[in-house]
Amino acid sequence: MNKTENILKNIGYGYFAVFLAFAIYFFKERVIYIDSANQTFGMINSGSFEIFVGRYSMVFSQLLPLAAIKLGLSLRAVLLTYSASFVLVYAFCYYLCVDRLKNTAAGLVIVASFLSASHTFFHTLSESLQLIAFGALLFAWLSHLKQRNNLAGIKFWEWAVTIFLLLLNFFIHPVAFFTVVFLFVYVFFDYLLTFNKTAWILLCGWVLVFVLKALIFTKGSHDEQFLSELKNTGSLIGQLHKLYPVTFIKTRFFRLFLIPTLLWIIVQLLWIRRKDWKKIVLINAYILGFFILSLIIYNKGDSDHGMERTFLPFLFMIAIVFFDEGIAYLRNGNRTARLAAIPVMAVVIVSCFSNILHAAPLFSNRTRLLEAYIDLVRCEPESKFVMKANTVDTEPLVVAYGTALETMMLSALDNPAHTKSIFIDRDSIVAQHPALQNDQFYFTNYWPIRNAVEVNKQYFSIYGPTHILSGGTTIDKVYAFDFERLSDDKTLFVDTLGNSIKAEFASTDKAFSGSTSIKVGEEHPFGMECRPAAKAMDQLLIKVKRFGDKQATIVITDDGSFYRNITEGTKVGDWDELVLETVLPVNMNPSNLKIYVWNPGKTPAYFDDLSVVVSRFK
Repeated sequence: MNKTENILKNIGYGYFAVFLAFAIYFFKERVIYIDSANQTFGMINSGSFEIFVGRYSMVFSQLLPLAAIKLGLSLRAVLLTYSASFVLVYAFCYYLCVDRLKNTAAGLVIVASFLSASHTFFHTLSESLQLIAFGALLFAWLSHLKQRNNLAGIKFWEWAVTIFLLLLNFFIHPVAFFTVVFLFVYVFFDYLLTFNKTAWILLCGWVLVFVLKALIFTKGSHDEQFLSELKNTGSLIGQLHKLYPVTFIKTRFFRLFLIPTLLWIIVQLLWIRRKDWKKIVLINAYILGFFILSLIIYNKGDSDHGMERTFLPFLFMIAIVFFDEGIAYLRNGNRTARLAAIPVMAVVIVSCFSNILHAAPLFSNRTRLLEAYIDLVRCEPESKFVMKANTVDTEPLVVAYGTALETMMLSALDNPAHTKSIFIDRDSIVAQHPALQNDQFYFTNYWPIRNAVEVNKQYFSIYGPTHILSGGTTIDKVYAFDFERLSDDKTLFVDTLGNSIKAEFASTDKAFSGSTSIKVGEEHPFGMECRPAAKAMDQLLIKVKRFGDKQATIVITDDGSFYRNITEGTKVGDWDELVLETVLPVNMNPSNLKIYVWNPGKTPAYFDDLSVVVSRFK
């Protein structure tokens, strides 16, 4: 290993040190989030491994948190170790690649795993990220075997290691079929072309195992719902460019896909320079075929972390080839490779952490919003609550179906006696299951009811009746302007409740009631600014009448990340009534909160009879 390669290896260890710090700092955002929270909850209650849909390779990331549970450590300690355990698994794979198998390229593939991932950092148990680590380790091992002349003389224990690593990939995600086939094709490329018996036994054996799995175990399984989309290939193949995965790539290309694309272009240029036409044709054909297959399987789209998962195998394939070619040039003393190696890795690592930090505010705000929900009921005697979905702004939650468990974990983080479980009823679950017993609680849309007897009382205390939060029934403040009353100095419109707004752009051309309305148009597009006294988690019901340009809208914003508006209204005679209902998010700035009307069009619009009701959850 030359000096530059040794620096790259140490940079990788530094990367994992920072990665571990990120995992610890964001442990709540990473673990108290849908699937990760559910898996942790299962481990805590059962005291054993919690394996989802046959992903048995997950046991390695569960060893540390399970040990923490067995030792009786606090919930905070369990969640911290779980968040850290994934990084430690990746770092251990990195160590095996670069120090035991002397394959720096394989290790750097693991380092580059967040080049095409952002939200995935907060979906801790992502099988695709684990697949990159396990796949890189398999690549390092296969490359080690390749050093044998004609793959001859492989010992029994080496066969055992090979089978173990194949099973490690097999039991993490079905997409491993494609990534491992790629590794066989890439690592044993020349051997396969010359019909080497060992190379073909490995490849055909791997394909046979997956065929048998598909025939025997896939029907009715979690994976079948995705594979079933292949039956629509005929109708989808002609409109691939219109599918959601393509839109996802387009809208996030510069953040998530630009650097991997550039790395792949560099590989193509190297192969063209060497006139390695067989690799150019066969490997690119394989990747293109897998790309088309992925578009079809995931044509209906998914959450952001779900779509990132879809394309991580492509990053894996690109990174394997790029770093393998790059390290080979470096070891051969290529001056360009030596000069470019460290700057390229710097770009890769900065891009990875940039992607993580790009998503961090979204998930931190999500956690703060859940904590705000808990604050609403912290002083209530009950431990189980239901919020109706129409009283809550669920958009900042990213994915909202796990709030019952997530609030339970957040509230009990330091004391089980503080447990509060808040279920957001998005699918009328309460109407379907109204007779909830005291020893039951609402859980999630796909598992509506859980029994409190199952819950580990060392970590959670959940009991008693379920309280339905009516939301918005306690009115805190009302604003009602008909724009007919002026202050003594004629500068303000006032209502009968003592509120006032600036008397600007009044018009007697049209009015819904009385004789005056607010006119906005090309000359004065904004008007009717109202600044309600409200705070995070307040519910606002805003109503106003509109006449004229249908583009004209009512807006509520804090001039920051919070912005809501509505243009579609309900006919009331010749006018439209616009109704905007929202819950102010926890990260909203109340001092900048304002409501106003805006007409971006050239045709005048008139607004009349503005009412704003500020309510608090009861």
